[in-house]
Amino acid sequence: GEIIAVETAYSSFLKPKEPNSPFSFCTFCLARCAAPIPCHECTKVVFCNEECRSKGWDKFHMKECPVYSNLLEFDEWVMSTYRIIAKQSIDELKVFVSQCQKEEHRSPLEQLLNEDQVCDSDSYRGVYFLEGNIKAVEMETLLGYSYLAFMLTHLLAKSNRYFVTNKGDKYVPDEEDMFFIGSLFIRHILAVTCNGYAIQETHVQPYQVCGIGEHVSLVKVGGGTYIALSMFNHSCSPSAMLLSYGSVLICRASCFIPSGSQVRTCYYYPYFSQPDRANRREALSNFFSFFCKCDACVNDYRVSADFISSRLRTEDKIISRNNWEITASLVKELNSLMEGNSQIALRLTTISDVTNYLNLAMETIEFYDRYV
Repeated sequence: GEIIAVETAYSSFLKPKEPNSPFSFCTFCLARCAAPIPCHECTKVVFCNEECRSKGWDKFHMKECPVYSNLLEFDEWVMSTYRIIAKQSIDELKVFVSQCQKEEHRSPLEQLLNEDQVCDSDSYRGVYFLEGNIKAVEMETLLGYSYLAFMLTHLLAKSNRYFVTNKGDKYVPDEEDMFFIGSLFIRHILAVTCNGYAIQETHVQPYQVCGIGEHVSLVKVGGGTYIALSMFNHSCSPSAMLLSYGSVLICRASCFIPSGSQVRTCYYYPYFSQPDRANRREALSNFFSFFCKCDACVNDYRVSADFISSRLRTEDKIISRNNWEITASLVKELNSLMEGNSQIALRLTTISDVTNYLNLAMETIEFYDRYV
């Protein structure tokens, strides 16, 4: 589909506790490493080139390197939150927060835009104003996040590389500084939990064709925080899909999107075609604190053949359950065409195979044009 948006994660982290992940992917850009190079000080991370190592060290790894083994005990969302704070000095954060607090009265969209009315994916203000749904969080959960914030603040101080003066001299943070950083950790843990995106790698079984769904799988390698893409609303029948290329997330249209209509992505997998509406809405409510009213939920889109049969039509009328025999016959014909496409696609080795595949594809297109 057409590319709608491209965004690099403000903060990202590899999935912890995976045996090969730290040495297969760059800890800065999360791209797979063909010839990884190590950190100058630790043996826990690798980088894909000198540039990534230099940028990663300057932006966050210098402040996490001494405590990296401790950070691996958390999940990738908590670890990503550590990097959000580590990217700015405490003095920079105090200035940022002071400015942002003066804009609390503005609308959520206005808050995410800078003075040039642009959503800057590399600006802390965008992360600060991401929605955290704190009012919907249960007290027990909030208490757990407070414990996490305390531990992260302690690790930040333990690194001996964050609390430093402008001249580079280390100092022991006072209670006010610890409280300030801890409160920001809670804010960002809530926001990342609601707005974080999984970073996935596409795996294809050997000798299979990429276009056949059952032979392709998405494997999670980490998670990231994206400011602009977090502004897109959810739909269980989305008009766009998100694809990961390392820490870069690309939003592509998955269907025709009329001018003036919203671009919607899916926050929670699988789509409407898998679970029933009640379970789907419950999961969305638990994770993101909203009751889904997308087209798929309002109209109760049905699944698989049941959904296909509701959309099939004959020349004179729409097929319904009252003429199920016709519906079943058409569904069977469609399944046969799709199976034929799959089988031929697996063995495209001669001109004859390609010709047969194209002929069957034309039959499939004609079927959709006539009945769907």
